[in-house]
Amino acid sequence: MDLHNSSLRDFDVRKMQPQPDTRPHYILRRYAEFTCALLICSQASFRCIDPRLQRCLSKQQAEIENFLNRLAGQMASPVQKLVCFINNYDLILTIFEERATFDSKEKSSFWESQQRRINEYVDLMLRPHFGDLIAFVNECEPLIEQGHKQLLTSYSGARFHFNRVGTIVRSFSVNWKRSVDAVNREIVYSFTNFKNGTNILQPPNGYEEKEAHPVFCYCDRPTAVLLFGNNRTSKHDGDSATTGIAPIWKFQCVFQAAFTQIVQYYHRFSKVLSHEVFAENAVLKELVNIHHIMVELKKYKPVY
Repeated sequence: MDLHNSSLRDFDVRKMQPQPDTRPHYILRRYAEFTCALLICSQASFRCIDPRLQRCLSKQQAEIENFLNRLAGQMASPVQKLVCFINNYDLILTIFEERATFDSKEKSSFWESQQRRINEYVDLMLRPHFGDLIAFVNECEPLIEQGHKQLLTSYSGARFHFNRVGTIVRSFSVNWKRSVDAVNREIVYSFTNFKNGTNILQPPNGYEEKEAHPVFCYCDRPTAVLLFGNNRTSKHDGDSATTGIAPIWKFQCVFQAAFTQIVQYYHRFSKVLSHEVFAENAVLKELVNIHHIMVELKKYKPVY
């Protein structure tokens, strides 16, 4: 186990050929398969996981997280970095869900990490399109909770020399459909591999596994443990017809998280405007009905 960890720790991602991209990396697949094998063997003994094994798994997880951080650090933009994280967490979780169907500390940890990255990605996608509305909600909600009525009044004009509420409402009414369509295109573009699925889990071009290669260890020393050979069967091999099933579900998770966030922010926006401070603002008549937004969003539901 130490050889695996040291091999991963010492590997320089800057020297990888071909250069890493946002697709799931084969090292993460090997890690997930290796970890599942250990967890399944432990589960088969009908005992609680041995503390020594748990310590080894925790160290191994820490090393793979560090590797993924270095891998994502090679991406050119924050969006690509988050897509890289989400894709690789998806790969790990898909293997865990298929093979180690029972709950484990590792599965829970990776799921939480993926959800955090999805939320960061969604926030990054929405702000260029709905940034003013989001900022308004985040600024006004604490003022309402603390009863700062005078400060809320300033959002209707005096402080900003224009009716900020009116500007946001009218801008949203005019642009929200176009913005939703743009968000949809950006997600589909970022996670194209989640849609077609057939090549998502293949090793990068130019990579060929050598016979009896360690699970995810780059170490060439003969003492390295060999758990999987070239003839292993996996739903994640590129020639499998079922490769895309789970990734499509993950694509829908990202998609639904983005549109759920839009609806939630607009609901909070409407709730803020229901405060007595904004009751006399004529622009409230121009608010888009939230049910109309939800009906429109359903048109973007992926169908496969």
